Amino acid sequence: MTKKDATERDEHLSRLLAAAREAGGFDSSMRFTPAASALIEELYACALPVLLSMLKDGRIVSAGPITMPIELNEEDLGLLRVSADDRLDLALDMIVQALKPFIEHVTTTTRWDSATSSLSTYFINRCLMCKKTVLKKWSEDRSHRQHRVPSQDPDSTVEPWEKLTWNNDEEFDRHIILDLLGSAPPDIRPILRALAAGFATEDAAREMRISATAARTRLYRYRQHVVTAKVADLPLTALPQGYALTRYLQQLHGTTN
Repeated sequence: MTKKDATERDEHLSRLLAAAREAGGFDSSMRFTPAASALIEELYACALPVLLSMLKDGRIVSAGPITMPIELNEEDLGLLRVSADDRLDLALDMIVQALKPFIEHVTTTTRWDSATSSLSTYFINRCLMCKKTVLKKWSEDRSHRQHRVPSQDPDSTVEPWEKLTWNNDEEFDRHIILDLLGSAPPDIRPILRALAAGFATEDAAREMRISATAARTRLYRYRQHVVTAKVADLPLTALPQGYALTRYLQQLHGTTN
C-alpha cells in the first residue's frame, strides 16, 4: 500500500468513525448500528491480512501494544505456518472478541489520538490484546483432541487400523502401511484413526474442533507429500478391506471404493 493509499484509507475510517459516533455504536437491543457496521467492515478488511501474516510467520508471539508474550511450542508454530484454516479461525476469533469493546470505546470516548496511531493500527492492537486468550484455548484444544478422538479407546494400546481385515498375508506390505499410519503427525493421526474405525472425515473434524475443510486439507497434504512415496507402488491387494481409510489410500491409485 502506498503512502497515498494509506492516507486515503485513514481519512475514510475517520469519516466512518464520525458517522458511528453521531449515530451511536449500538441500538436499543445492543446490536451494532448501520453506521458502526460500516466502520466494522472497513476495520475487518484492514486487520484480517495483518493478523494472518503475524500468525503465519510467528510474529504473533511477541506482537502487541503492550508486553503480552505467549507460549507456543514448535508444533503449534509449525501448524500455523502451514494451516491457512487455523490461521483464519484464530484471526477471526481475535477480531470478534475485540469488536464490541472497541466500538464501545471509540464511539463513546475520544481517548484515541490520531496523531499517535491510525485507527486501523489502534484496532489491530486491540485484537492483539485478545491473542493470549484465543491462542491459549487453541493450543489446549489441540492437546486435548490429540488424545481423544471418536475412533480410539483410551484404555487400548491397539490402534484401530491394526484391527482391520487385510486382503492378503504379505507381512512386508502390511508393515509398510502400519508403520506409515502409526508414524503420522499428531494432527493427522486422529483423522486416520477415525477413518480406520468407520467414521467420516467430518466426524473427526468435529471431535478435533476444526472445520471439515481443514481436516480434508491435512489429509490431502499428507497423502501428497508422504503417503504417495511409500504406498503408491504397493498392489491394491495389500490394502486393508473396507472403511474410509482404504478409500483414502486407494486414491493414490486413482481407484475408489
